[in-house]
Amino acid sequence: MQAAGNPDALSSALNSVSGMGFLVPLISRDDINNIAAYLGDAPLNQAVTAVNIQGSGSGFVISTPAGINCGALCVWNFAPNTSVVLQAVPKIGSTFAGWSEGCTGTAECRVSSSQARTVTARFERNGPLRDYSGMWWVGPSESGWGIAINQRAESGQQFNKLYAYDDQGQPVWYSMPAGQWSENFAVYRGPLYRPRSASLDRYDATQLQLGAAVGELTLRYIDADRAEMSYRINGISATKTLSRQLPGDSSADAPFGLEVRWRPACQFCRDNRAAAPAQVGGLWWGESAEDGWSVSIAPQRASFFAIWFTFALDGSPTWYVMPSGGWLGSRYSATMFRVQAGPWLGRVYDPTRLIMSPVGSVSFDVGSSGDMRFTYRFDSGVFTNLVQSKNLARRTF
Repeated sequence: MQAAGNPDALSSALNSVSGMGFLVPLISRDDINNIAAYLGDAPLNQAVTAVNIQGSGSGFVISTPAGINCGALCVWNFAPNTSVVLQAVPKIGSTFAGWSEGCTGTAECRVSSSQARTVTARFERNGPLRDYSGMWWVGPSESGWGIAINQRAESGQQFNKLYAYDDQGQPVWYSMPAGQWSENFAVYRGPLYRPRSASLDRYDATQLQLGAAVGELTLRYIDADRAEMSYRINGISATKTLSRQLPGDSSADAPFGLEVRWRPACQFCRDNRAAAPAQVGGLWWGESAEDGWSVSIAPQRASFFAIWFTFALDGSPTWYVMPSGGWLGSRYSATMFRVQAGPWLGRVYDPTRLIMSPVGSVSFDVGSSGDMRFTYRFDSGVFTNLVQSKNLARRTF
């Protein structure tokens, strides 16, 4: 392993494996040094010291002498018979609940590297944390843009996609792969990125570039279904009041604020209104081979609302929307739309400029093991006559 024992090489390898750079916000430089030492070419000290972090909260552990500085992984190869002091530091919104497996209580943990050992540090959340997963939007007054929120149940970590329009009114999306909660779990804040990659017709995950953060997004949750979103993108700031899109079949409560005239002219969709299979909602991706693009799905009674976050011919981020469709057994079919609107960033958004153009169709075949097969066909636009199928799995983060 060429990366073993070499932090710079290991850092490059991790970024390559993570594709979009999802690991970058989660694994610190200290973690990379730790892993490099653990995987070093020299024979390992048989008394490796490791820390296992558990609990509903979050925090990190640092050691004296220096070595362990836990973020995602916690291990260090100390010299034999070294006296090691471990200190647990909870993150905002969490409390250190205590040690186990070698230490007890909440004070410093003192161990010796005379033998291999693993110590467990438990962090618990300070209070209840709601699940805010779903599609969020302003409402009919600003129909046509929104944010897909995907929240991990165990840690509360969110992976979010903001979809809107550039200065020419073309669809663009921003990724928020990580963030941090406030102490009372009312505010979630994290960096925003505008990734680039290969075009969707010849997708190549090795070309995925997350790039430097273009700004920051802050979500202040008022209650389970209302939030205030503040963004700063390329130096431009604004604040919007959001609400969670709730399941509904009427044009008044339909996601995306769709008027009846924009709903798909699909006889199949009208004639097949069977209930949707369970567990289709959430964020789906093509796993590491297709890392970078994804599909967010929000169930809407017998239908669902889906956004496909992908890349245009020039590698810029673009998106397509499937506002409704119909089921036939375990297959869901829908019309795919490309959207255009007025400029969004730092502007007064005008929903009357929203134009939805049907460009093709999609189908989702739901497997018995919880996977899906995503097939899309373009009938117009720059990808006319393109038909491709991809295997999808639920995105974990």
